[in-house]
Amino acid sequence: MVKSGDKIILKKGEKFSNVAGTADDDSPDGSWKDFYEKYTGRKFRKCRKWGCAEKADDGSHVFVKSKRRKTKKKYYFILPLCHEHNMDDEIEYRKYGRKCWARVNANTAVVALAKDENIREEELERE
Repeated sequence: MVKSGDKIILKKGEKFSNVAGTADDDSPDGSWKDFYEKYTGRKFRKCRKWGCAEKADDGSHVFVKSKRRKTKKKYYFILPLCHEHNMDDEIEYRKYGRKCWARVNANTAVVALAKDENIREEELERE
């Protein structure tokens, strides 16, 4: 069972899509970069979109296609992306529209995050 703060390693080419409407969500750790580094133990360096070598600017809220069923669609994941890819409409998941997926680089870590803020706080307080 996945819970907020869980680190998951993705294989090269696994698909992700940006979550629309999360730009104003506050991180429980000050910033999404700090949240990512705390729970993965990794530095926030390069954009993790396959083929991009730009600096990661944003802790992006994403869906991971291979994890949607396992998490019962109740979790996002935090993924380091450059600002351009974080804001890219071509890889944004739309609930009632098209679903656009991009691929990650090899050995990419993401951190699970409950969509429901109350569940998220309870899970992270148990740490």
